[in-house]
Amino acid sequence: MTKQELDQLAINTIRTLSIDAVQQAKSGHPGTPMALAPLVYTLWNRVMRFDPKDPIWPNRDRFVLSNGHASMLLWSVLYLTQTQAVNAEYESLGQPSVTLDDIRHFRRIDSKAPGHPEYHLVSGVETTTGPLGQGVRVEHGLHLGGAVRRGHDDDQGDRAGRRHRVHRVDEHRRPVQRAERLIERRLVNNGAIEEFNCVTYRCLDHSGQRYELMNQM
Repeated sequence: MTKQELDQLAINTIRTLSIDAVQQAKSGHPGTPMALAPLVYTLWNRVMRFDPKDPIWPNRDRFVLSNGHASMLLWSVLYLTQTQAVNAEYESLGQPSVTLDDIRHFRRIDSKAPGHPEYHLVSGVETTTGPLGQGVRVEHGLHLGGAVRRGHDDDQGDRAGRRHRVHRVDEHRRPVQRAERLIERRLVNNGAIEEFNCVTYRCLDHSGQRYELMNQM
């Protein structure tokens, strides 16, 4: 199997898990996971700094799925990467955070694969998302937290250059643009805009442009 064939197999697996879970639940959104599988696969496989064995590594890149209704994208990736579970005390449990059985029970009570990502319920989920456009606020908040942490490390003499990126997938342009303008003005006033290292992926159409990112990495 060639590398390109392996990439396509992984993408199709994300798609298949997503549509089968939605079909089983008789509820959910299959279209967005189908369209964004190439993008999300590329991010997790070639772009993001993330260790599935240590999902709470402080310098990991953060993934924000602002369009939380496409949560099967995240559950599929966490399952396929075998991201490990941690408890409320951030101790490793020695088991996957999302299993195939969780995906089979997508949108069911007590399943670790709910209809929208929920922080602190599943390891690998950086934030709870639902309302479209809220991801930009979370993204900037994660960066501000990282800036504060780096400042603390510098004060303690630790200048290892810790810096993480936040990758946000968003779907609707207008609410996101309004939020970005409001937050940017506030950050400029606070003199913190230079600390940011944001990567945003907007999903506006079905023209196939999402594949360009995968092909360029």
